[in-house]
Amino acid sequence: MIRAPAPKCGFCGKLQFRLQSLSVVNCPHSFPAIVCSHCDAVVAMAAPQSLQLNPLSAENEA
Repeated sequence: MIRAPAPKCGFCGKLQFRLQSLSVVNCPHSFPAIVCSHCDAVVAMAAPQSLQLNPLSAENEA
């Protein structure tokens, strides 16, 4: 049986994470994120596909 290594935080190398709801500046929504329990670094963050993450891209194309 092959076992994959446990995911580690890319900042501190610890193995403990928690799920937390985070807000983004100038956005009324909050998003679920996986956060390191040791150093509070955001490891992963989810956003709805309907959210436009780069509002400047539409202006640059015009």
